[in-house]
Amino acid sequence: MSRTTGIKKFWGSYATEIILIFFAVAVSIGSTAYFMSLHVTLSNGDAIPHLNTARRILDSLTPGFTQLGYVWLPLAHLLMLPFIWNNFLYYSGLAGIIISMVSFVGAALLIFKTAQLLSGNRIAGIIAFILFIANPNISYMQATPLTEMLYVFTLTGGIYYLLLWIKRRRLTYLIVSSLFLLASNLSRYDGWFLSIAIICGLVIYELYLNKNWVKTEATAIIFGLVVFFGPVLWIIWNFMIFGNPIYFAVGQYSAKAQQLDLRVHGGLPSYHNLVISLQTVFYSAQMVIGWSGLALGLIGCGYLIWDAIRTRQYYKILFFMLGLQIFYYVINIYTGNAVIFIPQLTPHKMFNIRYAITFVPFFIIAGGVVLSKVKWFAVAILTLVLIEYGLVAGHHSIIMLNESVNGYASQAASSSRIQAGQWLAGHYDRGLILADTFVNDSAAFYSKIPLNHWIDSSNTKLYIQAMHDPAATVDWVLLRNRDAISQAFTLGDMNADGFGIVYQGPDILIFKKGIPDQVTLLPVVNLIPEAVKPPAIIPAYTTHVVLKGENLWSIAQIYLGDGKLWTKLASDNKLQNPNVIHVDDVIVIYK
Repeated sequence: MSRTTGIKKFWGSYATEIILIFFAVAVSIGSTAYFMSLHVTLSNGDAIPHLNTARRILDSLTPGFTQLGYVWLPLAHLLMLPFIWNNFLYYSGLAGIIISMVSFVGAALLIFKTAQLLSGNRIAGIIAFILFIANPNISYMQATPLTEMLYVFTLTGGIYYLLLWIKRRRLTYLIVSSLFLLASNLSRYDGWFLSIAIICGLVIYELYLNKNWVKTEATAIIFGLVVFFGPVLWIIWNFMIFGNPIYFAVGQYSAKAQQLDLRVHGGLPSYHNLVISLQTVFYSAQMVIGWSGLALGLIGCGYLIWDAIRTRQYYKILFFMLGLQIFYYVINIYTGNAVIFIPQLTPHKMFNIRYAITFVPFFIIAGGVVLSKVKWFAVAILTLVLIEYGLVAGHHSIIMLNESVNGYASQAASSSRIQAGQWLAGHYDRGLILADTFVNDSAAFYSKIPLNHWIDSSNTKLYIQAMHDPAATVDWVLLRNRDAISQAFTLGDMNADGFGIVYQGPDILIFKKGIPDQVTLLPVVNLIPEAVKPPAIIPAYTTHVVLKGENLWSIAQIYLGDGKLWTKLASDNKLQNPNVIHVDDVIVIYK
């Protein structure tokens, strides 16, 4: 066979895929360039922390893979390593955005192939592909360094190759499926839940098909060993680094600790409220997918179930594993393990609506399949969906963008940290800086000061030393309301150690060693002089993560000044057995 003949054969086999990849790449580059021109690609509150997590592996006082983070899974940060060392790629965010862009293109192609596999024709795949790349929320998310797009890509790949294996029974497809799911499990914790469900679904289907338990068991074990290799490694990693295999779930920066903070203030209306939980997830999906896209997807789901039963192709039911993302979030916000705020419900804020991005493949694949069955009528419906997309973009109603710019954890919410970082960029001269950078990542990022000039809890020994004797260790201290530093020092402590205030923001103070106070403090909530309200910058309550060897007496002694007040801690935390507390339990201390 000549070279020309080989090229023609390859083109004949993959022409559609090549053309679609070309369009997806063009949309990705165009969308990223547009959103970068608006300076909104790093607006989401998690964007810069993701970049900093990867950067610390190379740029830190204690560099190495121990910097992979306390909570976030490592895959996205590892994939950034070829790019994160470059200052242009780091400060522009492209070091992480590139990962999202590649994931967007890969997910678009897999969505095409999944819809084609389920329907038996390319039209369904092309429709689903168009619905995906044209969605303005997807276009924005793929222009950010967040992890959602990587997860969408890996999860969709896992489902597609699993369906392909069931249909064609080639072992290669099962292996590829398990590798995709392994990657999804190293991207977001959602994947752990879905992987368990997928294995259960696989076992049920295989038993129905073959009625051979031994063969089914062997398949499930081999598949599961690969899929859960990542989670097992992560659990071992947490044990080795933090001494607790589930530190990521219960530690100081975990979702559990964050939700506890909100719950204490009655800030979780969905907690143990099924109606609000369902409403929250529904409206999140509607705002991300659109009314027409959501309706089309629901109709498509009904059609797929009917078609699977009618044709006895029950393997198609396993596609619905992709839809379990929806139930995952209903369960998590109901139990208080995750939080989503939507503008339609109390507290009328925008927070984590982006999680609904993970629902998109499920609805648009189902929509593409059903549209391919109505022939020319499909053009009118597809046009209607695209018009809604256009109206969303034209009226500046892209919910993902609005959440990033104005939401609960947004650029606007981070403005004080950004301003503090910009001030440091113009005034920093030398020395180490003590800061709780895990809640002040924006300050470190916008200061443009290398991360190996900062001391935080990721530099364990140096951090303990600096917290014990800051004057002997650092030249600067950045202190923000209710961060770890503010809970350790008062204004009097700082002055006694020879630090003067050189900057005050709405909720931030910056101290410099060897310089008298240069700022007259303004009366801001929780940020007032010690003479007026001691201790100055400690909130009305704080939280403490239990360490090895601690008990309620020792915690009360530290925070309340009297070990006998342990009974107050037990009462405030509603402990059933106050004599038994565990490492990494979170104790709330009311002042």
